[in-house]
Amino acid sequence: MGDYMKVLFVYMKQFKGKLMIAVSLLIVLSALSVIPALLIKNIFDKGISQSDFGYVVRLGLILAVIYIVKSTLNYLSNVVFTNVSQNILLNLRTDISSKLLNSPMDFFGLYSSGYLTSRLMKLMLLVASFQQTHLKSY
Repeated sequence: MGDYMKVLFVYMKQFKGKLMIAVSLLIVLSALSVIPALLIKNIFDKGISQSDFGYVVRLGLILAVIYIVKSTLNYLSNVVFTNVSQNILLNLRTDISSKLLNSPMDFFGLYSSGYLTSRLMKLMLLVASFQQTHLKSY
């Protein structure tokens, strides 16, 4: 599996800028995940226990804005990761197809069709498993 990851990293280098944007969005999303817990704690500790309902309403609105921002950033992150992963898959499939189409006829005589099919299936399984959810885990 290590050789396949090296191949993927070669293709990922082309999209370094977009990947940096997506990773930055994930870091901001992680930071935003902490804030609602603190706000809810303050709502209960300071707002409800001291019967300051204006404070509860203000923090509730701030909480709603944070969730809207978090949802928007999550959407943007998914769009960027999906775009990058689909472009990587397109480039990989294009390169595999062009390499096979430009191979001399002797190449197909050197290897049995079972071997070539097996190698192509391994590459296609790699391509199929490379979805945007997997890209986020790297």
